[in-house]
Amino acid sequence: MISRKPNLTLSALLFLCVLLLYLPVLDFSFLNFDDNAYITENPFVVTGLSWENIEWAFLHTRVGHWHPLTWISHMLDCSLFGLSPFVPHIENVLIHALNGVLVFLLLNRLFAERWFALVIAGIFAFHPLRIESVAWVSERKDVLSVFFALLTFHGYLSFSQERSWRRYLFVLIPFVLGLLCKPSIVVVPVLLLLLDIWPLRQISNGEGLLSARVLEKLPLLALAFAVSLFALSAQAEGGGIHNIPFSDRMPNVFLSFLAYFGKLFWTGGVGIFYPFQSYPPGVGVGAFFGFAFLSYCFLRRSTPIALRIGYLWFLVSLLPVIGFIPVGGQSFADRWTYLPHLGLLIGVGWWCRERLSSTFLVSSSLIAVVGSFYATSTFLPNWRDSETLFRYTLQLTPNNFMAHSNLGAALLERGERREAFFHFTEAARLNPHYPVALNHLGFMHADRGEYDQAISKFEQAIARDPAFGPARYNLGLAHQRKGELLAAATIWLRQLREVGPDPSTKRQLEIQFTSQFAGSCLNVRRKVRDIEELADFTFEAERTSEELPFRKTALELSKCLTLSSRAHGLRDILNEYGRDEASFQQ
Repeated sequence: MISRKPNLTLSALLFLCVLLLYLPVLDFSFLNFDDNAYITENPFVVTGLSWENIEWAFLHTRVGHWHPLTWISHMLDCSLFGLSPFVPHIENVLIHALNGVLVFLLLNRLFAERWFALVIAGIFAFHPLRIESVAWVSERKDVLSVFFALLTFHGYLSFSQERSWRRYLFVLIPFVLGLLCKPSIVVVPVLLLLLDIWPLRQISNGEGLLSARVLEKLPLLALAFAVSLFALSAQAEGGGIHNIPFSDRMPNVFLSFLAYFGKLFWTGGVGIFYPFQSYPPGVGVGAFFGFAFLSYCFLRRSTPIALRIGYLWFLVSLLPVIGFIPVGGQSFADRWTYLPHLGLLIGVGWWCRERLSSTFLVSSSLIAVVGSFYATSTFLPNWRDSETLFRYTLQLTPNNFMAHSNLGAALLERGERREAFFHFTEAARLNPHYPVALNHLGFMHADRGEYDQAISKFEQAIARDPAFGPARYNLGLAHQRKGELLAAATIWLRQLREVGPDPSTKRQLEIQFTSQFAGSCLNVRRKVRDIEELADFTFEAERTSEELPFRKTALELSKCLTLSSRAHGLRDILNEYGRDEASFQQ
């Protein structure tokens, strides 16, 4: 039975409790993990909403991710409020609070049991595993995609009462918007089929009805399939898919299932990154049998249907993120439980409602709700800033190369160079293939004037990840400080061609051309060899981009290039740069 009388007072109470719980995040900072790449150092986001930036959001990826509607929401923040951590944090909290209310209203419509709906929605909204999705600005995509997924469920309930194309639009449109926020909600059509089985019970009357329920979801499944392919392509293009042997992946898959299941009942801490590990064969075998036993207990025919559907919801929702295709170099992430835990909560909660005595049910519900609220309020301050978070994460996972690297970056920003160097060294020791740590070590060597060591570290970082722009930029700076100007300029030029636009790199090239190279040009009549090298470099500049700021220097060089046979063809190019005012404006 579906209730149409949601209690607005309880909705408001739940909403205000979520706001109260997450009030401390208003004082939180941007993190130096993903927040910088996604937002604070993303020129398309910080310049705000524009047609050019919207086009970029739909047609390009960053750090291997494609979620255009989430990008656009960050652009809108920057347009309206500037680059401030306050606004995106409060927006994450507001969206999460709305999600809690939507869960309450959804369950109230499904079961017509307001107190049951309130308890499940409260545990869902207060649970400490929601911290990562709410307190981390970069995870706007989590709360926003689940917001639209919940609207899809609400739309489907209305559609299930009166099947018409108008009501189907209220299923299709929020689903599309959710996919544009984060593709991991591709599982929603399958979750709708599970709702058809229970509690809607719309496919229990025969094979024909089952076929009809599947057919009506084919447009959603087609969209999900297309977006899945695109998301995988984006991950591969951005280097997000890691080459981890199947024998190492599968133990992690089963261990992750067990960890996600157990963390619903006992969290034990909320860190930001859990690095992938290799396990002995015995651990993998044990994890498989643990998963098989758990699945047998939940899915056997004698198990109440609420537990079976809740567990299937949990399994299906985890499939995109469980690690069959290893993404991001992490074994699992607490934020990936946002949607999966909802189904498990509903199934276990309904089973408890039917099996437990009233007294025990009320007391256990209070313990679960208050315990979740207290645990979140305890763990939440650890997410205040980068230094606090990564120190805490190292307590949870001491051999965490990512936590060492990002803690080092936070300490370096504060001027704690000695401790920062220690953490960078530890990160490189734990993961010698991690380019960020190698880049940080190179930066610290360069800061000490140890340019040869710095160049070695930067080159190692580039060898690990040729598309890692910061290492290329810093390598150019190291050569520049050694006085190797042409080497520096060549490195930056190749960075622009092979990696993509970067304002800092363009600015350094402008300095090289308009000051240092221009000064050398005045003496070029005495040094034919120098101008030949510069001619080679500028030919490459012409092939790379016609928008590099060479106008003034081009005019100077075009007057000088008469002494070398290799420079004759360059004169026309340089004169063209000299006439092109728009090129210089870029």
